[in-house]
Amino acid sequence: LIYPEPMAEGGQYRLAGRITKELDGVLQTHRFIRSDLFANPADAERFMVQKSHTFIDQMGERMFEPRKPVDSAAS
Repeated sequence: LIYPEPMAEGGQYRLAGRITKELDGVLQTHRFIRSDLFANPADAERFMVQKSHTFIDQMGERMFEPRKPVDSAAS
């Protein structure tokens, strides 16, 4: 499920929300915050849903995997 949750910021609204899915009986959540800003919350919500679908198509269930720490010594 996709939950648009625009964040008010300086008179505008940042594209943000959650993507959730139940996997093996456990509800998994991926928080989604983008740099995109909009004049009103309705536009931010609409674009959140569009971008979420693209992200889901690209990542699938991998979005719910734990992130691996970046090894700064390897750089």
